[in-house]
Amino acid sequence: MTRYAIIALLLLAAVIAAISWKSDEELLGQSRQQIRSSCLARAGTSATVQQAQLAAFCDCSADKVVAALGVQGVRQLQWSTTPLEADHERMKAIGPACLAETAKR
Repeated sequence: MTRYAIIALLLLAAVIAAISWKSDEELLGQSRQQIRSSCLARAGTSATVQQAQLAAFCDCSADKVVAALGVQGVRQLQWSTTPLEADHERMKAIGPACLAETAKR
């Protein structure tokens, strides 16, 4: 599952950079959906992880990344492929937090 966390977070910059200028609500919703879709696509299928757990992990990751970055952080990543140091530190904590959260289910 740690692999999935890293994949989801590494893809964040590329996914968000592809988003065109939208309203704040549209931007956050589209970012969340793209992060979730990328997470699921990169993870593929696994014999050791149930698809429901994987979906829950990707949902958690997408929600937490968008919440951590907020509109300003997401817009910043539209124009830069490197997150700000503070955003990067927040994102590094998301994978383990979502892993712990989904393990409880």
